[in-house]
Amino acid sequence: NICPQGSYSDTGADSCLVCPGGSYTYSAGATSLAACRLCRDGWAYTGDGCGKCGWGFSAPEPDATSCEISSTSMVVIGCFGGLISLGVVLVNVTRSFFKSRLAVLKLKASQLAEACLEEAKTAAMPFAHPMVVMNSLLFLNLDEQQLGTMHGGNRDAHRVVLIDSAKRHKDWSAQGRKIIFLSYQWRSWQPRGPNQEQLDLMKKAVREVIMGMKWVASDTYIWLDVFSVPQDHSMLNKLASDSLYTYAKCSDALVAVAPTLIHDDTRNSMDLQSYQQRAWCRAEVLSFCCGRGPESVFVCDDDGFRAAPPTLVQSMLDVFDGKRGCCERGHPSDAATCECQSLIVPLLSLYYDCKCIASSPTAGSLFFQQHILPHKDVLFPKSFKYTRLGLARPEVRELFGDLVHRLDARASIRTSWTTPGAHLIPDADGCEVLEESHTAEI
Repeated sequence: NICPQGSYSDTGADSCLVCPGGSYTYSAGATSLAACRLCRDGWAYTGDGCGKCGWGFSAPEPDATSCEISSTSMVVIGCFGGLISLGVVLVNVTRSFFKSRLAVLKLKASQLAEACLEEAKTAAMPFAHPMVVMNSLLFLNLDEQQLGTMHGGNRDAHRVVLIDSAKRHKDWSAQGRKIIFLSYQWRSWQPRGPNQEQLDLMKKAVREVIMGMKWVASDTYIWLDVFSVPQDHSMLNKLASDSLYTYAKCSDALVAVAPTLIHDDTRNSMDLQSYQQRAWCRAEVLSFCCGRGPESVFVCDDDGFRAAPPTLVQSMLDVFDGKRGCCERGHPSDAATCECQSLIVPLLSLYYDCKCIASSPTAGSLFFQQHILPHKDVLFPKSFKYTRLGLARPEVRELFGDLVHRLDARASIRTSWTTPGAHLIPDADGCEVLEESHTAEI
């Protein structure tokens, strides 16, 4: 008989014998025990013969009857498990780091927000920077060259005077002195000031206001950015710009001067319509209306001098929907920030001041309550879209964020009214409130 694989037969035997455990014949016809051999490396005896161990397994001994995980696989599994454990540790450490970092960033953001509120509070208090004005008689005789010497030249020529305290402004008002705030659109990207046509129309507007209001020319003064705001000192320039609301509130009339011109850089037409679309012009009108009310806002353009219609004022309340020169130029490399960011402090100071005195019966506070508070989420947006040359899409950047909410928490609207003889005094936050003996609660 020919014995099958895994068995043998001694010469002359009638039956086949199975190879001892762990051994196997790899071909049929074995005739002696010597033909039974142990399973080759990587194989194990399974009862039916030698079988090859699967991937990652091996036979621990030559006569092994089963496959076991190989030592190499154990090392790999150990390393893999170690990597998983290390990954878990790294994830936890990273999470802890970023959680700590986020807390630090939130704290810094809160500190920056509080610092911005302090700037706004300071700007709302007369006077973070003196109000620089020129007597109307000097202004009416000013030529374009003298105007072109800007703040520094007119200061050195003693053509301007300073109002540097609330007391002095109060004394001025008591003496019958008046201030006209002149608002206009720049004719170029550089602050060159008004050209001759704009200057002529400004003088006409000043005469019209003085005659119409029956003011005394020698007691009337002019605020105009070109000689009222320092241009050569960046910190003084910022202080004066941040004080926009204070200057507007201390003025007695605002005139929007808008002759028909051609812009030096864009070559676009400039007129009353384009004036209404400028963000800074809107900020000036809004500041005046919230400080004094809209009744003394005037327009002087090619069609003449007249009181500003309510529709004009209403169209200019959304400051941040207005056009900005930096955005129109695509924010060149020397102007990484946007002009709208420089309006945060002056408009926060407006909001802060109006929230403090919102219950006092003034035309400005009533205007604020009726036209600003109901739309504060739109008029004081949390963010804006920043565009720049080379950017594929606009960046969303923070503008007011939660600053208005913080101001609301600081300065709730007063629920009191003034009785005859009552007067306002500053509280701990600098808000004007009624003296206790003259306050009646609603």
